[in-house]
Amino acid sequence: MRLPTFSIRMFQLAITKQVLKENNLVIRTFGKSGFEKQYSHVDLVVMVDGYEGERGSAVAGGRGYFLKGPLVFLEQAVIQLALEMLHERGFTPLYTPFFMCKDAMQAVAQLSQFDEELYKVTGRRDGQSKKANEAPVPEEEEKYLIATSEQPIAAFHRDEWISTDRLPIRYAGISTCFRQEVGSHGRDTRGIFRVHQFEKVEQFCITSPHDNLSWEMFHQMIANAEAFHQALGIPYRIVSIVSGELNNAAAMKYDLEAWFPGSGAFRELVSCSNCTDYQSRRLAIRYGQTKKMNKNVEFVHMLNATMCATTRVICAILENYQTDNGIVVPEAVKKWMPSAYRELIPFVHPAPIDVEKVSATSANITKNKELTRPSKEPVNERSTAELANCVNQLKLIAPDEFQKTTNSQTHQPAGDSQPVSPASASECQVANSAEKKRKKKRKKKTTNTLEEV
Repeated sequence: MRLPTFSIRMFQLAITKQVLKENNLVIRTFGKSGFEKQYSHVDLVVMVDGYEGERGSAVAGGRGYFLKGPLVFLEQAVIQLALEMLHERGFTPLYTPFFMCKDAMQAVAQLSQFDEELYKVTGRRDGQSKKANEAPVPEEEEKYLIATSEQPIAAFHRDEWISTDRLPIRYAGISTCFRQEVGSHGRDTRGIFRVHQFEKVEQFCITSPHDNLSWEMFHQMIANAEAFHQALGIPYRIVSIVSGELNNAAAMKYDLEAWFPGSGAFRELVSCSNCTDYQSRRLAIRYGQTKKMNKNVEFVHMLNATMCATTRVICAILENYQTDNGIVVPEAVKKWMPSAYRELIPFVHPAPIDVEKVSATSANITKNKELTRPSKEPVNERSTAELANCVNQLKLIAPDEFQKTTNSQTHQPAGDSQPVSPASASECQVANSAEKKRKKKRKKKTTNTLEEV
């Protein structure tokens, strides 16, 4: 069923004229969202023993990783599911090159991508020899690793005329993707959600520029992505991206954002864009057989949409299908999983977040013990000297009182674990009392002598 001719204007007006992504319009939702589960994908990839991050970083640098064991099988299974569903919908699988020549990449990529996304690789190739008998002189050559299979597929029909009877053209691109992620410093640094290298199955379609056929294809492509995630049982919402977030190529873009219960948030898994004739003009991919007399050249419309970015889909499956014992395997991919993991991918390691909590608790207990341990009070040298002086006075003035005090403190009850030093405050009091008695007695004796005289 074709849309009415005025629908293209309606689609364009449907783009929210805002700059902030917080104003993205939610079109529809699928499944239950808002619930939360215990662990995020950062912990779950370790718990199932499917990820090596430290060794990956040591080999490949930041965000480097090894996918291993059950997650390798799960990745291949979701790729097979995506390819099978696209094949049933008339898409031709296309396994693309991983790097492109500079001039081809310039025709399909945005300027900002060269700065923030694309990896540049250099090499040498045989150049032209200056003389017939001389060997070719090696020349420097620049190429770029692809960020998505959309880029090489867009250039697949470069400088061609595409007749009406060949349209629409549907490709299912399969490739490894390489992204620098310069603008994402500090975000998703752990786990496999945002990495420099990942596998992806991409939808890429070419349509006639007439009768709103590209807009019909746009909605078919987002529906394909929805069918894939519905088959996996992943809750999601479809969001219309505000105009301020669109790149130069896209006339309109929908994102599919899956619910991540372990993270408690919606995260982007799919982007679907209608670029109309923006890319085809730069690539000179023209519509029709040849240019007719007195007719303007027309260009085909080109669209792209993610079907499956494997690492992100794996993260969504892990969080939504986690149980106390492991990860339940979605029904749609069981036939591609080995028997050991067909029903359940078991946990074999504790959650890193739990290990961190135990370590933090132990550290706090040790710290508290150090803080509560009784400390020795610093010795006041002046007080010690005064006490010693009192003791000496007591020995000289009232030896009987001194002996009495010493005996009473020496025979303490067994329960009192703190030894009492003879040089105590009570001894000073006894010494002072004896000194007063001695002075009083001397004064009385002097008075009696004067009376006798």
